This record gives sequence, structure tokens and C-alpha cells, in this order.
Amino acid sequence: LYAFLFAAVFLVLGLKQKRLRVLLLTAVAAIAAVAGGKALSVALAAGDGPRIELLSVPIQQIACVYNRHAGELSEADKQAIYEYLPADLLDQYYPLLSDPIKQEAPIGDGLPAITGFMEVWAGLLPRYPGDYLDSFLTMTLGYWYPLETFHAHIYDCYDEPDTEETLGYLYTGFLEDINPDVQKRSLWPAAERYYQWFAHENGHQRIPVFSLLFAPGTYCWLMLIALVALLYFRQTRLALPLALPFGVWLT
Repeated sequence: LYAFLFAAVFLVLGLKQKRLRVLLLTAVAAIAAVAGGKALSVALAAGDGPRIELLSVPIQQIACVYNRHAGELSEADKQAIYEYLPADLLDQYYPLLSDPIKQEAPIGDGLPAITGFMEVWAGLLPRYPGDYLDSFLTMTLGYWYPLETFHAHIYDCYDEPDTEETLGYLYTGFLEDINPDVQKRSLWPAAERYYQWFAHENGHQRIPVFSLLFAPGTYCWLMLIALVALLYFRQTRLALPLALPFGVWLT
């Protein structure tokens, strides 16, 4: 929905002669999306996701500052941080991934707790803007850097990043661990072995150039190149469809 609304702004600005129609269709589509989502939630008894997911970036930025500048932080700063992120949790800081800290952070979903945490975050921002920016760019590396490969090792044991494991996009070995009563029976063992090599063992990463097709950063640069080219040749209307994938990328 956020990406759609982001794209709608550019459609309204770019299609001046059809502005009213675009606004109407955007409103109808947005209402339908929200209503449809609510209806599905009720029908399937689905609850809202944890709000702490919204704090992935701030949590990572505070952890970055703490791990780099703990010696110069005042005792008051540390106590304010510890209220939301205990010291032993901050020691699990891993620059590429917020989950080690985020999943265990005792912040809670309540608005007062989130507001208090953001006040701590805002207090550190003026003093460590470079660290905040560096942390953000590092944890979003896969979105804009085509040669980044962490996305292909997302199931690695991230609290032991130096291990030799290569667990990629496809990981089926956990099935029996979760439910011993479920037995895996392959009807095409050769195909299963190929997909395990290609995705689970990251075989695609060993193929030069071809591996870039699986890097999210590649498509970021392709979109940027297409956008610059279209604007250079004054093909503004043809550039409008790029607003939707850019909206997905930015949000």
C-alpha cells in the first residue's frame, strides 16, 4: 500500500490531463486494499505483526553507536539505552542484520515505550550522524550494492558469522526438526539435489555474471539507469511506471 501511494503521487503530478481520474482510481484502490486486508484479517483471525519491526533501523543505529563509542558515552546515555536494549543484547550487534538484537529487545509494542525509545534515538542522532548513516547503509547494503552476497546466506547462524555454513534461499532441513511427524519424501530426487545445490548451497553464486541476476542491488541500478535515460531524453511519461518499483524499494 505504501509503495502504491508513493507511485500515485507521481501519477497525479505526471498525468495532469487525467489528474481527477487518477485521484479517484487511487482512492478507490487504496480503500479496497485496506478493506480487503481487514476482511482477510477477520476471516482468518490474523493479528497485527509486532510493532518492533518498525524499529529495525533505529535499534541497529543505537547498537552501532554503542559498540563504536561505548567508552565516550556518558553513564546517563548508557542507562537510557539499557532501559530498552540491555548490555548483553547490544553485544550481539551484527552490522548486516538487526534480528539478533531486535528479536530479543524488551521494548514492547506500547506507544509510550516506543516513544521513549525514539527519544533516546533522537538524543544520539546530533552527536553521531555519521554512524547513523553508516549503519543504515550497511544494513540496506543488499538493496543497492550488486556484489553483496549476504542475502544469499540469510539462514546462516548470524551470531557466528565466521562459520563456513552456506545456507541460502532454499532450506528444507529444518522440517523434521520442527515437526518430527512430518516425513519428507521426494518424488524427483535428482531435481531436489539440483535445487539444493543451486539455492541451499548457493551454487548460483559460483556462476560469474549470472549470479548478479539474483542480487537485489542489480535491479536497483537497472531502475536508476532507466530513470536517468528516460529523463535525459525527456520521456517523463514513460518513466512514471518506475514509481511503483521505486516505491517498493524505498519502503
